[in-house]
Amino acid sequence: MPKPSRSVMPELGPRWPLPRMEQQHVLVRKVKGKKTCRTICIRQLISPYELSRCPHHGCGGRLRLSGHSYHCYWDLPVNDTPSKIEIVHQNYECLTCGRFPSAEVEEIDSKRGATKRFVEYVVDRALGEKFSTVANDTGLHNTSVRDYFLEAVESWDKKRRDRELPEYVWLHRVKTVRSCTVIADLKTEKPIELVAREEDVGKYLKNRFNVRRVKAFAVELDDDYRAVALTAVPRAVIFVPRSELLAFSLEHIRPLFIWAGRNVSGTDQRTLKKLLAFGRKSLGLTALQRRMTQSIETTGGRAKTACGVYANFLRVLQATSASAARESFQDWIKSIPAECEPYLEDLVETLRSWEKEVFHEVSFEAVSAEQGRALALHIREIIQSGRGYDYEVLRAKLIYGPSPESPPRVS
Repeated sequence: MPKPSRSVMPELGPRWPLPRMEQQHVLVRKVKGKKTCRTICIRQLISPYELSRCPHHGCGGRLRLSGHSYHCYWDLPVNDTPSKIEIVHQNYECLTCGRFPSAEVEEIDSKRGATKRFVEYVVDRALGEKFSTVANDTGLHNTSVRDYFLEAVESWDKKRRDRELPEYVWLHRVKTVRSCTVIADLKTEKPIELVAREEDVGKYLKNRFNVRRVKAFAVELDDDYRAVALTAVPRAVIFVPRSELLAFSLEHIRPLFIWAGRNVSGTDQRTLKKLLAFGRKSLGLTALQRRMTQSIETTGGRAKTACGVYANFLRVLQATSASAARESFQDWIKSIPAECEPYLEDLVETLRSWEKEVFHEVSFEAVSAEQGRALALHIREIIQSGRGYDYEVLRAKLIYGPSPESPPRVS
């Protein structure tokens, strides 16, 4: 057995060292890479596992000692420093077949060249953090972190069973490297599945899930999703949630704000830009309505007109019933100034063609105005943090990652 050498011991938590392994020494060295020089803490451990018989092909021959072998494996970071362990294995020589076996260590993942707890640590952090951050803290490459992560997701998918769909199913389009569709529970705002191709959503709903509990489908203002919902569950109600309507209006009110920003002061231009940015990030119509009211008081000219038009539209979404919302919508159309009508044609025509789904009783009675907004913002944060995740990674982070937290509802 090798002699322990003298070294400086860093502060180790209660989880060190590995169970049943005697720690010999700890050394810290710097490893030079192509671009950076990183420090790695290497701890030498002695394996307690022994062999009594040769394990190769059921040989069962007698063994005799034949020196030691040294193998390095990735392990949990120590004091924010990437760490490896060097395990000293006892080698044997088989007197029957002439091979040199060594006892396997249960705590080691031989495929990854790391401890099992290190693999779990990397996967757990990769669920909620960037791959680059995890790679810098653990000493791995980004590709290795991704491989660890996707291999764990594959094992989780095998254990995952098909289940029934909830009462209110939300079909939401996600635009990343390619357009995908999120199937989620609108009430709890938890994603159920991410479908890569939009044309496969209907088949996926029929083949993977039991749709007997489905009462309504919440869809975007898109004819394809409406057709998918009618095909999957013909008896279900189709409606547009107010959170989707708010996001749709923010995109189609932009031409009006661009027109209002011409030939006005720089302060008014910045106010209009901040309003659009606040609407995309905020949750709750009350806070957005309050910001619009403040902008009407502080701006003038075209900017004041545009803010007033959109503030009146938000009252449609704040209605307590479908009939009241429909009346408010008709009053809003009549109140639009003639100079603003060309910039709101797309918004008005779309809402008129979707009037049955937009002003359905379910959207105003069974579902609140904020349902779905938190999940939509959560998806956007994941996409922006990863700078364009592919389908496999985005699906895993949505389904198995932390649930979305509701953003603040006040300004």
